[in-house]
Amino acid sequence: DGEIQSFYVLKEEQNRGVGSKLFSEFLKWLIAKEAKTLCVGIKPANPYNSFYLKYGGQHLNDYWIFWVDNSLLLKQLNHS
Repeated sequence: DGEIQSFYVLKEEQNRGVGSKLFSEFLKWLIAKEAKTLCVGIKPANPYNSFYLKYGGQHLNDYWIFWVDNSLLLKQLNHS
């Protein structure tokens, strides 16, 4: 239902919770729009794959990470 094509946080703001907060706010918006799932387009060599995987994202293939339950993902984000 939902898709992120590009998601960037300035290097100097990384590891300060900015990305997690932005991701959380986006998920709240998706849930309000009744979107149940989410996928993120990402290059295989991108070092930030781990950001998505730490919140339970699964590789659909080399270029897509997905979640089947946005509500569960939001709970994971809020407890990290």
